Amino acid sequence: SLSLAGYSGKEPLVDPMCGAGTYSLEAALIAKKIPPGWFREFAFMQWPAYRTKRFEYLKRQFEGDFVQPEKQLIFASDKDPVACRQLEHCTRQFGLSDTVSINNADFFELVPGDFTDQLGLITINPPYGRRIGTRQGSIEIFQAICETLAREYKGWKLILIAPSKQLEKKVPFKLKTYPLWHGGLTLKLMVGEIR
Repeated sequence: SLSLAGYSGKEPLVDPMCGAGTYSLEAALIAKKIPPGWFREFAFMQWPAYRTKRFEYLKRQFEGDFVQPEKQLIFASDKDPVACRQLEHCTRQFGLSDTVSINNADFFELVPGDFTDQLGLITINPPYGRRIGTRQGSIEIFQAICETLAREYKGWKLILIAPSKQLEKKVPFKLKTYPLWHGGLTLKLMVGEIR
């Protein structure tokens, strides 16, 4: 979804309801030009013909392309301190701490100037009322998110996940919509600019 929003890794990215930090971590890999899957294992590594040294040699060929950003451009926050601590651990483990700034804060108490003075991309994956909160609560939060975005983030690019078609219709600005299947749910991935 970051590529759908045109994210290059050179502009600020704000992930103010980061949870586990999926958007922030993916953005950090893009900003540092680290290929997808760099830190994971693949099924082919269990094949009899797999050669660890050969694969490590191939990976080393890409390391020269890695980039060290001059400053942190990825700003993750969440009101859950446990989520923030887990993301901090993950960024340290994979050497991404220099790229991602993590703050324990509530989205509704923040403004873009708390992160950066540049326009960039904001990513919002709100609670759906399944695992966290209630459905009615998720509707109220979604509407409050849209109001805050319209008021505070004009001119920013946006990735917004809408838990339902009804909420998709409540977004006060025009976004391109894509179907998204996640954890057995059919969601709407909305991408565009806040105008």
